[in-house]
Amino acid sequence: MKELNPLEIAAIDRIKFLILFGGVFSPVKLFPGPLKMVAEIMPITHGLKLIRYSIVGPNTGDTIVQVVLLGIVVVFGLLLGFVFLNTVWLTRKNDLLINEN
Repeated sequence: MKELNPLEIAAIDRIKFLILFGGVFSPVKLFPGPLKMVAEIMPITHGLKLIRYSIVGPNTGDTIVQVVLLGIVVVFGLLLGFVFLNTVWLTRKNDLLINEN
């Protein structure tokens, strides 16, 4: 069995966090207040709700709300990721320029 590098371990830990607090094993509505707020900003929570709605049957109002919430969370996450990566890229670029001089 190969040994995992730190990035692989971090990725596995993130997946564990998403599964544990995303409502995979228990409904989010049973979580205490702060954990419920954390769960509501994770895309997996809304994706799971959409899957559950599709299995149970049509409930158009809730389904539309979950699609909109999932879209908002995904767009916000993409924007946040873009800003973060852009900041890292600019910092790295500036470090390279300083080291060249």
